[in-house]
Amino acid sequence: GGIGCDTNQVVNSIILYDNMLVGELPDVLFQLQLHYIDVGSNFDLDGTLSTYIGQMELTLMYFDETGIYGPIPTEIGQLSKLEALSMYDSYFEGTIPVEIGECSTLVELDVSYSNVEGPIPTEVGKLTNLRYLDLSLLGEMSGTIPTEIFAMTNLGELDISETFISGQIPSEIGNLSKLSLLLLLDSDLSGTMPTELGQLISLREVDLEFTYVEGTIPSELGNLISLESLYLQRLSLSGTIPSEFGNLYSIKTIHLYFIGDLTGTLPTELGRLTTLVDFRVQRTSLFGPVPSEFVSMPQLERFVISRTAITGNMDPMFCSENSNFPELSSLSSDCLANADTGVLPRITCSCCTSCCTETADGYDCEEQEPQPAYCDNACVACGSNAYALDCGQCPTLPGGDDTERVQLCGRSCGVNESSGVCEYRTDFDL
Repeated sequence: GGIGCDTNQVVNSIILYDNMLVGELPDVLFQLQLHYIDVGSNFDLDGTLSTYIGQMELTLMYFDETGIYGPIPTEIGQLSKLEALSMYDSYFEGTIPVEIGECSTLVELDVSYSNVEGPIPTEVGKLTNLRYLDLSLLGEMSGTIPTEIFAMTNLGELDISETFISGQIPSEIGNLSKLSLLLLLDSDLSGTMPTELGQLISLREVDLEFTYVEGTIPSELGNLISLESLYLQRLSLSGTIPSEFGNLYSIKTIHLYFIGDLTGTLPTELGRLTTLVDFRVQRTSLFGPVPSEFVSMPQLERFVISRTAITGNMDPMFCSENSNFPELSSLSSDCLANADTGVLPRITCSCCTSCCTETADGYDCEEQEPQPAYCDNACVACGSNAYALDCGQCPTLPGGDDTERVQLCGRSCGVNESSGVCEYRTDFDL
């Protein structure tokens, strides 16, 4: 850091990052032939950028996390060697000048979390060397995504989240073959997901949550073999989870919750996702049992299927001493009985950390201490064809007696009819 000079002892770089600078940027600064300036993380440094900036030889400019304000000078388009421009978390205002398109060597452009407003200029599409574009957290950024930006085939990261950008996601997005990060969350985007997203095989993260995107989930997303995180929660989606998701061999996180019209069963193909860590589908219309193929997810840490129509016995898979989920710390399902209405749980899960039930007012969930079952060859009959280690574990129906035990007390153990020995159940029915 500090002040750098060339071989002729002429100042050519100023690197004063996080140096507790205060006051205004001096005008003389813009009369130097600097190649590199970094005054980021000096929160009390303010002032404006001089129009003389266009006469400099800058390649790297970092004004992030400062109090610098005012418009981005149009003269910035004269910086023919500029490679990086970072202004995030500052007070720059006005629109992105169309002259930015003349900075043909630009690789990084970040004006996020500032007061920049207006539409994305189509001239940004001329920045064919750009790899990183961050226009997020711009409360006054509006308009649509210009199709011209999809000519930037070197782009690796695109973030326009938390803006008022609207319209559909253009099908031309399929041209961004090097894109690894796509963040469009909390914007006004609408329409359907283009199937061309499935062409972006370098994608590692996709986040469309809190937008107005609707329609079905394209099966082409199953082509994203590098995808690690998929966030599609709180959308107006319908249809089913594509079975092609079973091809997402790098996936760690799948969030599909708060999608009321997402229906169908959990695809058995998801059982091939051995890297999956976080799976959430709560508040959907999914139904049927958890496929037995899910037993092959050894990295799983969070599994949330509450507030759905999913049914069955999860104990044999998740709660026995033979279970293969060493990292599992959060397990939530509709495993709570409603003592007021007599509504029985949809799911048996003695080791769930949270159990939910449907109530007159919606849903009620309770945290619980997991109690994995253990079979010790001494099952106790508890109601018709249901077994437990202790009948006291079984809830009673309102006004009922000991003979009216809820049959979900079966836990993980059952009597083998041929041998008469109490052992782990292998069926997944209630």
